[in-house]
Amino acid sequence: MLNLSITWWELALIIIAIVVVVCAYFLIKFLKSVMQTLTNINNLIVDNKRSVENILDNVDDITKDTSKITDKADTIANEVTGTVSAVKSDVVSPLIQSAATIVKLVTTSTQRRSHNSTDNQ
Repeated sequence: MLNLSITWWELALIIIAIVVVVCAYFLIKFLKSVMQTLTNINNLIVDNKRSVENILDNVDDITKDTSKITDKADTIANEVTGTVSAVKSDVVSPLIQSAATIVKLVTTSTQRRSHNSTDNQ
């Protein structure tokens, strides 16, 4: 039989050693996780840097394309305005004048008939 005699300070030393080993294990696990997170962040930064560089390289083209689209939109708007003005002056105004003339003629004719029928009675 083995007779072990452990004093309080030896027991405390064993418990502290176990706590240190457990803490070291979790600290290593934590540091490994932090390392993986930093690697992911670094990869994101590299990818974003490439994307920003591509965007900056294409800013000139994007600006030119936007300018072309804006110019085309202005041209189309001016053409539509011209077309509306032409339709208004060439079609709508003469049509309204003709309608007014027809209404005037019908009114005059109706008044003459009414006046003639009252004269005949």
